[in-house]
Amino acid sequence: MPCRPIDIKDVRRTAFGHMRQNGNYRRTALMIGLMLALINVPVMLMDCLTTWNVDLGALDMSALTMINTRLLLFQAMIAVFISPALELGKTRYMINAMKSDAGSPTDLFDGLSRGSYFVSVRALLWKYLLMYGWMVLPTTIAAQGVAMLQLGGGAGLATAIIGGALALMAMVSRLLAYSLQFYLLSDSPRMGAMVSLRLSTVVMHGRMNELFRLSLTMLPFMLIPMLPNAASLVFDVDSNLFGIAMALCSILLGAACYPMWEAAMAEYYLRVKAQIVKPRAKKADNWPYGPDEDDDDSQGESDSDSDNGSNGDSD
Repeated sequence: MPCRPIDIKDVRRTAFGHMRQNGNYRRTALMIGLMLALINVPVMLMDCLTTWNVDLGALDMSALTMINTRLLLFQAMIAVFISPALELGKTRYMINAMKSDAGSPTDLFDGLSRGSYFVSVRALLWKYLLMYGWMVLPTTIAAQGVAMLQLGGGAGLATAIIGGALALMAMVSRLLAYSLQFYLLSDSPRMGAMVSLRLSTVVMHGRMNELFRLSLTMLPFMLIPMLPNAASLVFDVDSNLFGIAMALCSILLGAACYPMWEAAMAEYYLRVKAQIVKPRAKKADNWPYGPDEDDDDSQGESDSDSDNGSNGDSD
C-alpha cells in the first residue's frame, strides 16, 4: 500500500494548537513532570545516600568503581522495571488527549495494571535487544579503529570514523523504525511485544524520513531539558546540593518542553494510523490490530442494514 506523505508542518500546527486549548498543556506538563520525578528522584536519592559525607577524593579506584556500579545497577532497574509502564501510560494519555481533550495525569499509572505492565517490560527489553544486535558490528568496527589509532596505525582514524558513523546510522534508523511501538501497544496491548515491534517497523517503512524531519523541527524542545545535566558535567562541582539542583531543573524544564514533542508525536501517530494501520486491519483478518469503537459502530450499522435488506427480500 503506497504511503501518502503527511504534512509535518500541519502536524506541528495541530499539536501546538491542541496544547493551547482547555488546559491540555497544563495537564500534560503535570503528567510528564510526575513521570520524570518518579524515574529520576529515586536515582538522585540513591546517589545522595551513597555519597553523602563521603570524601570521594580519598577513596581508591576499587571503592569508586563499586559506588558507580551500584548506582548504574539501580538506574538500570528503574529503566527496565518502572520506565516501560510509565511510558505506556503516558502514550495512552497522549492519544486520548489528542482525540478528545480527555485525560488526567493519573492516567500515567494505567501501564501498571496487571495485563499492561509485563507487556511493556517485555516490549522495552526486546527493543533494546534488537537495537543492540543492529549496533554490534559497527560498534566493533569503531572500537577496532580506536585500538589501531592508539597503536599508531594510520588507518585507525578512518576506521573509527566509519564505525562510529555506521553505529549512529543504525541507532537512528532503529529508533525511528521502533518509534510507534508503545503507541500500538497502548491501543492494543494484546498484540504483544514482538508483534508491536514488527508492526511498528512495517508501518514506518517509507516514513522514517518524515519522522526524522519532525524530530529535527522539535529538537529544541528535546535539548533544552538536557542543559542542566550538561552544565553539571562541564562545571564538575563536587557537591550533592549542586547535583540535586541540576536534577530538579532538568525535571522542571522537561515538564515545560516535552509536552510539545509528545503532542506532535501523538498527532503524527494518529494520522499514520488513519492512513495505514486501520485500512490494513480491515483487509487482513490476522493483522494484529483491534478495531476502534467507530469501526464497531459502523460494523453494527452495516449489519443492521444487511438484516433489514434480507428481511425486505424475504417479504
